Amino acid sequence: MHLTISSAALTPSARSLDVDSGFEFPSDFQTDRRDSLIEIDRLMASVGLTSSDKHIAVAVSGGSDSMALALLAGEWGRTQGVRVTALTVDHGLRAESSAEARQVGDWLANYGVAHYVLRWQGDKPATGVQAAARDARYGLMTDWCRANGVAKLLLAHQLEDQAETFLFRLARGSGPDGLACMMPVVRRGGVILVRPLLNVARQELRQYLTDRGQDWIDDPSNEDPAFTRTGLGRLSRNLSNHGVPPERLAALAESFARVRLATDQVVTAAMDRFVTVYPAGYATCSPKTFERLPREVGRALLRRLLRLIGGKAYAASNTKLDRAMVKLRRSASCRGLTLGGCVVQPGPSGVLIYREAPTSASETITIGREMIWHGVFRCRLTGAAIANNTPPVVRALGEAGWREIVKVAPALRLSDVPYPVRLTLPALSISGTICAVPHLDFAENPDKGGSPEAFKPNFEANFVNLEDR
Repeated sequence: MHLTISSAALTPSARSLDVDSGFEFPSDFQTDRRDSLIEIDRLMASVGLTSSDKHIAVAVSGGSDSMALALLAGEWGRTQGVRVTALTVDHGLRAESSAEARQVGDWLANYGVAHYVLRWQGDKPATGVQAAARDARYGLMTDWCRANGVAKLLLAHQLEDQAETFLFRLARGSGPDGLACMMPVVRRGGVILVRPLLNVARQELRQYLTDRGQDWIDDPSNEDPAFTRTGLGRLSRNLSNHGVPPERLAALAESFARVRLATDQVVTAAMDRFVTVYPAGYATCSPKTFERLPREVGRALLRRLLRLIGGKAYAASNTKLDRAMVKLRRSASCRGLTLGGCVVQPGPSGVLIYREAPTSASETITIGREMIWHGVFRCRLTGAAIANNTPPVVRALGEAGWREIVKVAPALRLSDVPYPVRLTLPALSISGTICAVPHLDFAENPDKGGSPEAFKPNFEANFVNLEDR
């Protein structure tokens, strides 16, 4: 079946994924914003989905947007021979959430769409609930995708969501990068997030469901005035009544996206020329880098480095980045600074950027299953024989760990990895004993996973959330 939706066109090719992410929007994607008709095949192709994507996932809360996307994806998947799995996260924040998740599964079963419920376990925060729930939702779904070999996860953000995001960023004082808002294709947690509906209006999606006799679930929290998004939705509707519809705000985001893409291209060139990134997850750059580059380019470069090394979704505000730039341009008097989860340390031979020493406890690693450690390392443990069923854990080496391994291997003192970086490296520990620190070529107790091939933590930039700036 080919579904035709009349709507503003999807985002043009200039809104491709950040140039450092390794994924680009199809170069031939150009549609007329004013009067195009979008077929479902075109909708999916516009965000790089093809029949070669053998298995994709779609996030489904049960609301109208995500229900429509799940059904659209299911229709497309059947015609393309692509397996589609729907994922619903039960946050447990409302008494009826579990029943709603089951209802979503029952609905989707009628369309032959596989469905899994992922539950947010543990204590819930007293404040910042929406942000924490969003992070938990992304974490659970990207974990599922990686564990099941699914490279792409579809999200149902649509036109009004984009308009509200623009207003939110505007109120927060975001610069051009932030005002580019949500991108149609990004990476997070090693998974490609795809938003094929960004310029499709909610009413059109609801009409699609109505035409099929399909109901949806309205989340009462969407109307809770305690949440910022609720007020922004009302503001967007008021602006529309005064001649500023969501389409116009989305068009502004489009313009800023073009600026962002151009800046990203310049930053990539600056990275190639001035910066060296090391497999141990740190970077160095020329001492004059931030003096030579224009302010906007230097700020964007610093932001990218902080997110690349620190692995945080948000590097720092423009104000903090500008203050850091001033200090770095006076490198002779700058003793170093901490920003975005990183330490930026100028020196006579260059600027060293490395992660702050993690303060979190050890994380258990499951044999044969991949984990993402601190947002930047893809870790896998294979073939370890665990005595007494003691689970292996990954933790930052730290000063105590460094003292432990250097007693066993004194030659480690000659490592090329800078000393402060060594303390932040992922170390495999079993029963309280460090078995492996691969980035220092340290391996002990092969029967416990301390062989060079058993524990592999690979530093990869693609794990950082490249979307929100």
